[in-house]
Amino acid sequence: EGGGRKVAAATGDMRRALNICTNAIDICAGEAARAAEEGAAPNPGGFNAGFGEDGTLVKMHHVARAISASFNSPVVETMRGLPQHQQRV
Repeated sequence: EGGGRKVAAATGDMRRALNICTNAIDICAGEAARAAEEGAAPNPGGFNAGFGEDGTLVKMHHVARAISASFNSPVVETMRGLPQHQQRV
């Protein structure tokens, strides 16, 4: 919810906010898969809130990584380099 509000406030686009939330879920799932391959517990603290079979949760650091990846794409950097009148087109 917090990540979605931040993106919607910055860009005004709810589709982008949902895309970032989806990317955060993918990041969390990737971390859980890597932890399972290494034989480690996905939540080192032993906290299991019951949100998944293994207790994995999408946390704010996952959302923060998804936001930074979204705003640091090559397309965004190219757009930022354009003059203001070309950015509006």
